[in-house]
Amino acid sequence: MPQLDIVCATWNLESQYPSLKPLADFNQALLKNGGLPDFAVIGLQEAKPCEGRFVAQSCLKSFEWRTQPTMQAVQSGGQVVEGPQIHGVTDPSQIKLTTDLAQLGCYQHIGIMRRSDSDWGVREVKPCTFLKGKLSEKGAVALVVDIEPSSSSSSSSSSSSSSSSSSSDWRECIRLVFVSTHLDAGKGQKAELEEYIKWSNDLAKEGAIERPTGSPIPAGEVSNIGFIMGDLNFRLIPPQTQTKTAKLPDQNSDDDFWAGVLLDSKQRALLFQDYDGFRREAYGQWRFPVPNENYDSPAGKHPVCFPTYKRFYDDSKQAATYVAAIKGKGAGDPGAMSAIKHLFLEHRNKEGKIEPLWNKDRQAWDMGWLDRIGYEIREASKGKKITYRDVSCWDCFEMVQSDHTPVFLQLKVDVT
Repeated sequence: MPQLDIVCATWNLESQYPSLKPLADFNQALLKNGGLPDFAVIGLQEAKPCEGRFVAQSCLKSFEWRTQPTMQAVQSGGQVVEGPQIHGVTDPSQIKLTTDLAQLGCYQHIGIMRRSDSDWGVREVKPCTFLKGKLSEKGAVALVVDIEPSSSSSSSSSSSSSSSSSSSDWRECIRLVFVSTHLDAGKGQKAELEEYIKWSNDLAKEGAIERPTGSPIPAGEVSNIGFIMGDLNFRLIPPQTQTKTAKLPDQNSDDDFWAGVLLDSKQRALLFQDYDGFRREAYGQWRFPVPNENYDSPAGKHPVCFPTYKRFYDDSKQAATYVAAIKGKGAGDPGAMSAIKHLFLEHRNKEGKIEPLWNKDRQAWDMGWLDRIGYEIREASKGKKITYRDVSCWDCFEMVQSDHTPVFLQLKVDVT
């Protein structure tokens, strides 16, 4: 059985549609580890339609690879289409309930592409538009993708009545469940995330796998991998114990102190570990890898990335200047310290005044690693054995179009 290589990406566009320069940075970051994966799955939040249109079969045309091997969009039913399309599902539910005028006309979207020469073929893609039985303010979208080795796919699709097709073809199948969501910032994310994890588990077992001959096989008898990605909206919060971690900010810390901590990779790792409102160990077998910088600073090291929210971006050229002044700089560098203040700590309101970093209502700082990707490998007793091989998670610090930084996760597994 071939190795399976999947890259997922999540990006909150803050009520915009992606422009060309950020897309170039995005695609470069997506290929950080070299080569094209078997599948690339992109989840977007607060995405704005381009030219007033946001149709699943024709949106986000710039997410493409023009050179060989290409990345091709996958349509519902497993049909591979040529050209610069990314197929997925779009959820407009959040615009029905939002009171934020800036979000009107913004959607969530999830799409999947397959490498043209992948050893894995797609048997079926099932889009899901929202969490069944639960009305969420911002909602979720999902794709259920049944895949199998291409040789098995070719033999079974050539003729449904062919005598060469084995009734055990279903055993080669794996189900992939991708959920992209935007959790509510003020309603207790822990409970909401648990609902979406349950939805992912339910989708993995929903329905049946069709066979060339014989009765369909319940999907619960097929091994699967679940992914959850999106703006999980967990801000930095004070430590939950009375033990104070030395040299980390509190509610009274000024911008100089914050900038010093953010620029120091060791202190930033402690901030992520001790103040992060998202408890990665709280969700059973789900794993949410630590997001690392998408460049080496210093060379060969992969420290925790800078917070994925909240970043200055209104003037993209100025924001890019800040990013360039920060990249690769060591702790205490004066130019980088100044740039970090501008990029993360000096957000101005409509009156031009700098907004406070501490949010009294949420009892948290309006900053954090909000954008996350998690996965869970779930083997069925009669299904294929899926062996973890490698996983990595990184950001795209160069992106300056939104107040969020895109985050990527690559999972490689052996299937036997």
